[in-house]
Amino acid sequence: MADIYCPKCAEPWDIYSLHDVPGLTFDEARAKFTREGCETFDSKCTGDEELTEADRLKAMAASAVMDMSPHPDDWAADMADFDLFL
Repeated sequence: MADIYCPKCAEPWDIYSLHDVPGLTFDEARAKFTREGCETFDSKCTGDEELTEADRLKAMAASAVMDMSPHPDDWAADMADFDLFL
């Protein structure tokens, strides 16, 4: 189940993946994900030219949600609210 979305490309990720980032604590992985997105998991973000308009909007929403709260559980709940509109 995808709970959180990359703030750069809107790739869905399971919130528990943040616990499994080698060499990082959960909080360090969370902070890195807000800055670097998919690269946190050694994955490359989709290029901007390949994003659909819906993915661009979802990535912008994910970034805004992350700015509002440092808690990934909040991100998941807030993005679920956005899904009504995206």
